[in-house]
Amino acid sequence: GSGRFLFNDFYNYLAITKSEIGLDDEKLEEQMKKYSDKKKAGQKFTARDYRSMNKIVRPDDISKLKTSKIELPDEGRREKIFRETDNNDSGRISLAGIDKTVLILYPDLYKKPALLAAYKCCDTHSNGLIDRKEFEFFFHYLVYYNNLWSFFSMIDEEGDGRVNWDAAKIVNSSKDQYNLFDAIDEDGSGRFLFNDFYNYLAITKSEIGLDDEKLEEQMKKYSDKKKAGQKFTARDYRSMNKIVRPDDISKLKTSKIELPDEGRREKIFRETDNNDSGRISLAGIDKTVLILYPDLYKKPALLAAYKCCDTHSNGLIDRKEFEFFFHYLVYYNNLWSFFSMIDEEGDGRVNWDAAKIVNSSKDQYNLFDAIDEDGSGRFLF
Repeated sequence: GSGRFLFNDFYNYLAITKSEIGLDDEKLEEQMKKYSDKKKAGQKFTARDYRSMNKIVRPDDISKLKTSKIELPDEGRREKIFRETDNNDSGRISLAGIDKTVLILYPDLYKKPALLAAYKCCDTHSNGLIDRKEFEFFFHYLVYYNNLWSFFSMIDEEGDGRVNWDAAKIVNSSKDQYNLFDAIDEDGSGRFLFNDFYNYLAITKSEIGLDDEKLEEQMKKYSDKKKAGQKFTARDYRSMNKIVRPDDISKLKTSKIELPDEGRREKIFRETDNNDSGRISLAGIDKTVLILYPDLYKKPALLAAYKCCDTHSNGLIDRKEFEFFFHYLVYYNNLWSFFSMIDEEGDGRVNWDAAKIVNSSKDQYNLFDAIDEDGSGRFLF
């Protein structure tokens, strides 16, 4: 009843069950690997395990690097750089030497944490110096760790050189099967440094950082996931850009008016600009809309359209700013019609439930809560 058995019990068991294990070398390798993977999946690493693990990205992995940041030096160019850095012809170069070389030759890649990480990867003898053989993939590692530093800096939201676990999990969405986060987080702070970040990616054999183009996609993916869980405050809401951009408003489709072409628009602008200043005021455009487009003369909509066009926030609109005024005017008239319909009490305020019906997409940023500063559950146009 020990729950354990000997080798003869093991092979007898396989014979009785007519198992094919052992009858095919290749299949045996697969079966052993399958067992190993299952075993690892349930393994729990400790901080001691983490410290003892090999956290270097191997040359055969780093050699797959794809980059447009620099032209990776070929053997001849690399030898020239090595000789110029090795001032005393010792056949080895120091961190101080390579630091200066990178600053001169590749200033865009001169990020101290990335440079140090790349140097450590190449210093396979751990003697603080790099020989010619160790120097072979230095620039691969330099680009790689610069990529990771860019990613790390983006998710280091507090700018203190530490990142929280949740951010790292979004970056590397694969399951943390070895509970490495717990092993790395020795102090229980839930946050970690750049070297922990790149060590984690190395241990989990992540390909993040090995391809420039994919890195851009991965950074955008992180940004999108982060935004999806972001919670805005009233302060965030006030500081946000809430203008519908010209490239969006230009897509307006309407039968309410014939949107004036450039010639017609210029004529309207000149007639509104009574003093030939090259700028028109709210009072002037108010009068113009009342005369030319009385059906669109809704004060709240007109004011919103004017504010959108006043990109310099100086209370006046110049010719360039006037380009999409009538697009905005129609757009905000449309919104005013909708708002007026759901303003059931007719007091210029709408409740959250009505707004949620209008915009059925999930309020992923909890903007309703951010806008509703007074907690009334109602809002203005």
